[in-house]
Amino acid sequence: MPPFLPPEILTEILSYITDKAYSQRDLYSCCLISKSWYYVAVWELYKRPQIRSSNFQLFVRTLCPSLNVHVKRSTLSDLVRVLDMSALGHDSSKSTTGRLLSRTKAGLVEFVAPQTSLGVNSFAALSRCDRLTKLDLSLVSESIRMSDLDHALQRLAHLTHLSFPRSANQFDTAQDAWNFHWPKTLTTLYLSGGATATFLDHIVRKVPPNIPMALETLHISHNPSLRSAVLRSLLFAVGALPTFTNLSVHHVPHVDRGTMDDIIFVCPHLTSLSLTADFLTD
Repeated sequence: MPPFLPPEILTEILSYITDKAYSQRDLYSCCLISKSWYYVAVWELYKRPQIRSSNFQLFVRTLCPSLNVHVKRSTLSDLVRVLDMSALGHDSSKSTTGRLLSRTKAGLVEFVAPQTSLGVNSFAALSRCDRLTKLDLSLVSESIRMSDLDHALQRLAHLTHLSFPRSANQFDTAQDAWNFHWPKTLTTLYLSGGATATFLDHIVRKVPPNIPMALETLHISHNPSLRSAVLRSLLFAVGALPTFTNLSVHHVPHVDRGTMDDIIFVCPHLTSLSLTADFLTD
């Protein structure tokens, strides 16, 4: 029988494991040592599960057993803090993604969406993840309705980081863009192809502009529809915020040379700036 160690010591020992690529395997082994090791290691094991195609179905069956199986609901889902599905291709389905979000909503603080299998029911489940601080939709290749995303964001009172999907989103009218609900706590925003030039043009044309008022960092990349005029209007709007200090603009093919020549005057509070050289005059 292994010697008894206080939970504080076990936690310190496990801290040297959790950042390694093989941590899942080792944490599982630690769960098998004794009850005291199990209660500490299982929390670390499920806090940030490493989800791959090879283990995804077993992960789903553990957290979301079929109703037909008639087994007791697992409390392990309450331990999940980060649900990263970025390594999945077509392994999940829209209903499965929604079920996972529903089961992990109690403790979830970060969600990275898969490339596919993000449906309306997923956004309904997302809206109930009250503790969520980071929402990464950057890998989503399917077009989503802005109204579905807007509905989810309205209830995420603690969200600080938001990454738009790379595929063009669907929105119906300029009124939808004007009334888009940015979380009051949002400080970091990643805009890619999913934030179309039309959507961005509408949010900055509103008086006052409909932008996140606590924004500190803005990353714009891989947005083929964005043009110089809309980009400058957006930067004038966010540049007026006293909190806005970090800007990155890359891989935006239709922005003209010289567009960013006066960026330090447009955004006077910047402390960090990263640009493609093509946006500047020689």
